[in-house]
Amino acid sequence: MGPITLSLTVSRTSGVAPLAVFFDATATTSSLTTRPFHEIEYRWDFGDPAGGATWSAGSRAGVSSKNLAMGPMAAHVFETPGTYFVTLTAFDGTNTDTTTVPITVENPNDVFSGSNTICLGSSFVGCPDGAQPVSNVTDFANALTTYAAPGRRLLFRGGETFTVGSPQARLRVNGPGIIGSYGTGKARIVSTANATILSLSSLTTPNLSDWRIMDLNIDGQTRLENFSTAIVSDGGGFDQLTLLRLDIHDIGSGITFGAAFIQDANVQAGGGLNNPHHLWDQLAIVDNTIRRIGGGNRGNPGLGSFLAARRMSYMGNVVDDTTQGEHPVRVQHASRFVFSNNSLSGAPDSSGPRGNKETLTIRALNSAPGGETNYPFVFPGGVAVTENVLVSDNELVINGYVGAALNDVTTITDQRIREVIFERNWYRATAATSNALDIRAVGVTVRNEIIDTTGFTPGHLGIRLMEAIITPGWGCPSDVCMVAASDVRVLNNSFYSADPGNFNAVRLESGVSNITIQNNLGYAPSADPLPLSVTMISNPRGLPVTACAACNSSATQISTTSPGWAITAPRAPSGFRPAGSYAVGGGIPTTAFSDFNLNLRAAPYDMGAVNH
Repeated sequence: MGPITLSLTVSRTSGVAPLAVFFDATATTSSLTTRPFHEIEYRWDFGDPAGGATWSAGSRAGVSSKNLAMGPMAAHVFETPGTYFVTLTAFDGTNTDTTTVPITVENPNDVFSGSNTICLGSSFVGCPDGAQPVSNVTDFANALTTYAAPGRRLLFRGGETFTVGSPQARLRVNGPGIIGSYGTGKARIVSTANATILSLSSLTTPNLSDWRIMDLNIDGQTRLENFSTAIVSDGGGFDQLTLLRLDIHDIGSGITFGAAFIQDANVQAGGGLNNPHHLWDQLAIVDNTIRRIGGGNRGNPGLGSFLAARRMSYMGNVVDDTTQGEHPVRVQHASRFVFSNNSLSGAPDSSGPRGNKETLTIRALNSAPGGETNYPFVFPGGVAVTENVLVSDNELVINGYVGAALNDVTTITDQRIREVIFERNWYRATAATSNALDIRAVGVTVRNEIIDTTGFTPGHLGIRLMEAIITPGWGCPSDVCMVAASDVRVLNNSFYSADPGNFNAVRLESGVSNITIQNNLGYAPSADPLPLSVTMISNPRGLPVTACAACNSSATQISTTSPGWAITAPRAPSGFRPAGSYAVGGGIPTTAFSDFNLNLRAAPYDMGAVNH
């Protein structure tokens, strides 16, 4: 038996297409590391080449394969019927271990045969053979009330408009089921009453599951003074929900799954330890476009997505322009979460109605002073920890504040986050920006990131490892209401700025601990040459750090020595490959076993995110 003991848990092994499956290897152990979540490389092959399909969003758009993934967790949507053999390979730098699991995907034309498929429209070209045709129904809410049932597929004619007034459309029945389109294009679902378009579950249906909502154009018509949300699970619990290829736009908020809805449902159900509703499980949000979100000063706070769930995947989505609202994506709570291959942009700057906001913010549910959650009817008797989070292969465009924030950087509440990986993400700015990545959490690895701080002001700061928040009188243990960043590895990242001024790649605030910073590469040829204005590691308090001077760019190298990148002033990931410089062979072995392009590293080891 080798040093790796591989564990693989699958959310389900069979079901009807499109079938979203969550794969979890977080229980894997190794005799060679106490940090197997971070220090074993996990490679997934889903056995589903899908014609060579690649993700159209993210840091490696058009290159990143949908059939492959990396990380201790992964997720995949199987869209074609058949049996697939999913292979997981774990690698610790020397040893490998492999396991395979079969996934059986059923044909929706068989599962929803005959009258179990309802086609709604004025013409039925493209409707599956044998389906039940329904004409003269243009009310989306009425269609769901009348025809949604277990084992049903509801298809609306592509290109036609279906309206939702008041009350909103409600899905209150169990699956398996599909709500989608037939024919050419996507059916247009239009809000006519400035209200929620689709509401999921109810007080009396806590265990609904297994629905796919897909290929719809959800149009709120205007976002200003708009109180509507495209899809919200405000009624109660709902598991195994897939949101696929939706085009959501011009609306108050996009997708909302907030823990308060579960809390309220259980309170109304009588509370107690046997709460009927549980936090959403197996939520897959894949290949959607969410644009022009936000209610302005009086409307919906306006989030592209507001999420709290277990075994959640958010992959291949494009979220843009929440300038009249808040964050493109805000994660309220997550336990086992894959956030990959997304492109996020258009967060509000300081001129927005609610001030500047992070492009991506990942938080934990607030806890009371004793450590118990403030959502006792969601997590009875326990602490609500956000943990086991993978953020990879995303494009984060920063519009005046912060690219990604791990924990709430402004609110004084006790939040807990642990075991997080950031890798192969690309950060860039469209407006004056504070910094790329804020971290206040325990057990974080940041590797193979490409951070372009051009346009950042005033300090061109890449990664900030944040201090604790001390609040006397709040009742937190020892008055520490948010812990400082600790147990953080910053490995093989590439930093660049074309601007004058200061340049700090990584900044350590007071009290951060157990920090390792190795093999990071920086170049800022126009930066201020004054002492301490340019640093790879800004550590004004002299905190203990594991870092070798030779394997991280020095201040002189950052200011004056080109890494020999493929493009002298790179503005995209393809330009960050070094050649003929100190970066080639200038690194040391680390647990960043592969580079930004998934190529295995070998001696002599390079600095930065991309191998030469």
